[in-house]
Amino acid sequence: MRNNAGGQYYKYAETEDAAAAMLHDIAVKAAAGLDEVGAICGDGQRLIELIPPEVLWADLAIFERLLQASTIEEQIRLSASMRIRQLVPEEWYLHITPTLILLGYLARYYRRADLISAYLKIAPMDRVNAKEALYIEDLRRRRT
Repeated sequence: MRNNAGGQYYKYAETEDAAAAMLHDIAVKAAAGLDEVGAICGDGQRLIELIPPEVLWADLAIFERLLQASTIEEQIRLSASMRIRQLVPEEWYLHITPTLILLGYLARYYRRADLISAYLKIAPMDRVNAKEALYIEDLRRRRT
């Protein structure tokens, strides 16, 4: 398992028992993280309230500054100031486009079509990958 910087979270286990203990540790931490996110986001409707389009726009502006930051310390500071990264455990390291896709589908599910277009306008199309583009196009078709 690797972190966002490419380093390993865990060293390789030397024995089967060590591997089993490591997997148990990973599962416990993952369950705790999911519980934490569930407490914050609930069924997803709360997530729409916590991250309206205006907040995601602000996060995109911070992210643009992060990409231009000259030091890792500045990148870390800017990343930590993004609202989407304050809502979930640090290891989740949310990004703008996947988050706006999730919020777009949640808005559709909760019959908030007014929000779908607002979320889609945020998409930094110059950095959207092919898989993300499929979801964005799907949301555009399903706005109504």
